[in-house]
Amino acid sequence: MRPAAPDRRVQGLRRILVSAALAVVAALVAAGCGGGSKSSNAASTATTAAATFDPKAALITLGDLPAGWAAVPTASDRGTFCGKAASAQALAKTAAEYAEGGAIPILQHAVGAYSPGDAQKVMAEFRALAAACHEFESGDVTFTVARSSFPAVGDESVPLVATGDVGGATATLYVVALRVGEGVALVVYGGVNPDVSQAVRYSKLAADKLAAVQ
Repeated sequence: MRPAAPDRRVQGLRRILVSAALAVVAALVAAGCGGGSKSSNAASTATTAAATFDPKAALITLGDLPAGWAAVPTASDRGTFCGKAASAQALAKTAAEYAEGGAIPILQHAVGAYSPGDAQKVMAEFRALAAACHEFESGDVTFTVARSSFPAVGDESVPLVATGDVGGATATLYVVALRVGEGVALVVYGGVNPDVSQAVRYSKLAADKLAAVQ
């Protein structure tokens, strides 16, 4: 028998979580106006110039996830994470989105390759933004932002946790921005009472994958 389809409430919650996750991705991993494309594994890629490594090679894939997870199309609607996007453009970027059972929890993973020095600049900007930003909007939901205590990963990392009330349920997003060399990755893991140990696991995996391709 096929598993029951997620109900509308759960799907609505997933859309809010995805929109919020995309807002954070946009604030960290920026690229120029080069075109984007979608591949069969739901990864979207944009390239503006020659990069020293292929960000797609550093993506978390379905093979890294437990049974029951699936790649889902990257959503187009998003909120605005404190009204700020990274000033340095990625030479190349890619992102993938996954969901357990097609619903929640969700995992958003974005990777950008930068010119020498720009990755550090992007992380410094994101760290300053995270310190100054205490909430952001996603749809009609206000998410409260706070620093989180995660193990350090990569050459540097910035962990955050964002929470918001969605129809009486508390939606939580664990966010880890990290840098390895000239690459920056963002891992967003979210749901209702999501397992923080899984967020830690995926952030470490993202750092390891980013290190392996440089």
